Parts: sequence; structure tokens; C-alpha cells
Amino acid sequence: MSVQITTFLLAFLLAIPTNLFAEKSDKSEGTRGGAYSPSNQESSTPDSSSASSRAECPLEEKTISFTLLKPKTSAVPLSFRSAPTFWFSLSERPSQPVVFSLVNPRARETIIIRELNSVKKGLNQVEFPELNLEPGKEYRWSITLICDRNRRDLDIYKDALLKIAKISPQLETQLNKNTDCDLFAKYKLNYDEMTCLLLSSSTL
Repeated sequence: MSVQITTFLLAFLLAIPTNLFAEKSDKSEGTRGGAYSPSNQESSTPDSSSASSRAECPLEEKTISFTLLKPKTSAVPLSFRSAPTFWFSLSERPSQPVVFSLVNPRARETIIIRELNSVKKGLNQVEFPELNLEPGKEYRWSITLICDRNRRDLDIYKDALLKIAKISPQLETQLNKNTDCDLFAKYKLNYDEMTCLLLSSSTL
């Protein structure tokens, strides 16, 4: 991993609490979050150029915005993990409920809906060890900020796709023990590379 890419990552993480990465709505996927691009992908810098509007929720005379973190790639991001870590950031610590959901869009199956109890300003990670996502399938995960329980039309919603890669048992064993982010890039597991970089960053 080059010094340049590491510098970009640290700069991105330090900027996360700001409102720079909120994006405009997409009819098929909701409002998409900001993107970090790991190595061997289309770009090695964070993608905030498409941020043209900001989803906001009133918060004690302030506004709150958020973004989902995902690799910048034209394809669906890949992870080998059956229970991956999900990442999002908030410009402020919300007093409103924040809800995570995960669905299998092809089967129209809701896998999990969970109100998050411990969210903070800045970077947040969400893990559900009980998940057992299937290799070869795509999943859609989302974060919803419920601005008013009596006015659900005011909810702020963003989502993203994630695909679980099919790999050999031998490679899975190797990757489960791996701490080298470049190894995930070697096997084009760009979502796992992003997670590795975020977990290894001194800013967390």
C-alpha cells in the first residue's frame, strides 16, 4: 500500500463528520452514500464528486446528514465474509432512531431490521455475528434515520449493494487469518480491503 493511498484514507476519515459525502437520490437504490476506492479499482481516492444534494433531518437547530461507506467501483462490491462489517458516518450524534436493515432483493426477503442503540458522530461500524450470508448472492443494506415516528415520510434513507464472493475453503482459511489489506485486493475483494484499511487506521 503506497504512502499516497494511506494519506488519502486518513484524510477521508478525518473528514467523515462533515456533510461532504451525502448524495442525491437514486430510484432503484435509495440515496447512495459516499465511496472509498481501494487499490486496483477505478480510482484510489475517495469519491465525493457526485455529492450534489444533502439529505437532512432537524436536530436541535442543526441538521444531520450521513453517508454509507463502500468501494468506488462500477460493479457490486465483493466480500468473502458471511457476516461482513457495515460502515456509515454521521455528521452529528442523532437523538432520532437509526435503523439498519439487510434484505435479499431477489428473494424479496428481509434478513434483519435492527434499531441501533450506540451510534456516534463520525464513523460507525455495525456487525451481526449471527448472519450467514450465502456466497454468490447479492444483498442490499441500508441505514434509515427516523426523523419523526409520526411522519415516516420524513425518513432519510440510504442503501448499497454487497455481494458475497465464492471462494475455496483453503482461501477462506487463509483470508480469515489475514491482516494484509493488499491480499484482499489481490483477490478483488474490494469491500474486505476497505474494511481492513478502516480497521487498521489509527484514526478509529
